[in-house]
Amino acid sequence: MILALFELLAAVPLLTLLLVTLTTWLVRRRPGRVRHAWLVGIIALLVAADEVEELPLPEPTPGGAGGQALSERHTVEFGVGGGQFQTCAGVRQYGDLGATYRYTTPISAQTNLTVSGGGYAAFSGIANEPGVTPSGAVRGSVGLEHRWAGGSVGVIAGAPMREDTITGTPVLPTATLRIGPRDMFFVDANLFDVSPAPLPGPLLELGVGIAFPRYGNQWEPLRLRGGVSGMGVFLSPTLPVGEIGNLDITGAYGDPNTWGVSARMRLHFAGQP
Repeated sequence: MILALFELLAAVPLLTLLLVTLTTWLVRRRPGRVRHAWLVGIIALLVAADEVEELPLPEPTPGGAGGQALSERHTVEFGVGGGQFQTCAGVRQYGDLGATYRYTTPISAQTNLTVSGGGYAAFSGIANEPGVTPSGAVRGSVGLEHRWAGGSVGVIAGAPMREDTITGTPVLPTATLRIGPRDMFFVDANLFDVSPAPLPGPLLELGVGIAFPRYGNQWEPLRLRGGVSGMGVFLSPTLPVGEIGNLDITGAYGDPNTWGVSARMRLHFAGQP
C-alpha cells in the first residue's frame, strides 16, 4: 500500500503540487521577484514530471537509476562555494571548500548503507572591513537509502562559525531525509548537511526534485532540484559527467545581500558486484 501511494504521488501532478505547497508557503514573505521565480520553477517541475511520465523508462542500471540497490561503491567528492548573508554587524562574505569520502554497500535488494567522512574549511569577513575569520570542521554520517525513502544522521566536530559573536558549538548534529524515488520525483530536507560546507553557508535546505532517467550515466540520472534554504530560494541540477561521476551546481538567492553559489564534483568507483 505504501509503495502504491508513492507511485500515485509521482504520477499525479495535482498531488505533486500539494507536496510543494508547504515549501512555497515558506517563501511567501520573500521579495516579489524571488516569489515569482519560485512559482515559475514549480510549474516547470510539474511540466517536466508530465514529460518524464510519458517517456518509457530505461532498464535498471547498477547505479540505481532503475530502482535497484547499488553494487559496492566508493565515492570521492570535493567542492567549493561562496556567498554572503546579512548579520547584525553587517554583510558577511564567505568562501569555503570541502572534501568527503563515501562508502556504499547493498544490504538488501533495494536498500543501501552509506558511511561517509570528510571535512571543510571556510574564511569569512564583514564586507568592506579588513580581516577574515577562518573556520572549519570534520564531519561524518551513516545513512540508509531505499528506493522510496532515505536518510542519514551524523555529527560535525570542530570550529564551525557563522558570525563573530557565535563561535560555534564543538559538536553539531546533521541529518538528511528523502521521500520518493530519486530516479523519479522526491522531496527532501538537509539539516547542517549542505555541500561543500554547512557553515557559514545555509543551515537548512528544503527541496523538491525531478529526475530524467533517459539522460544520465551508470551512477545517476540527470536531476533538477530546487527549494528554499537559509540563503533564499535555490536551484541545484545534478549533471552526469561521462561515465565517471556527477557534478552538482547550486545557486541560491534571497536578496541583494543574501546569496550563495557552489559546485561539487563526485567521482564514483565500483567495488565488489
